[in-house]
Amino acid sequence: MTNVVNFPDRRRVEVSMCTEKEAGKPVFLFELVEGGSRNVIATRDSSPACAELAGELIAEGTDVIWDAPTRRQLFIDSGSIS
Repeated sequence: MTNVVNFPDRRRVEVSMCTEKEAGKPVFLFELVEGGSRNVIATRDSSPACAELAGELIAEGTDVIWDAPTRRQLFIDSGSIS
């Protein structure tokens, strides 16, 4: 069972953390999910920048979905958990 509510008439963006190949540092990847396709719409290299973009997308009415490792890293970076 999932805790994600799907609104088919709204844009959906999934956020995940990956490693940038050239620099070898973590980046947050924003992918627009439409039907069966995924398109990268943005990347951010810090938790504050990631949270800012996510907030803007949510304010525009976009569903923003986080995978568990990304959500945990954002909490760690914010000092909410260790």
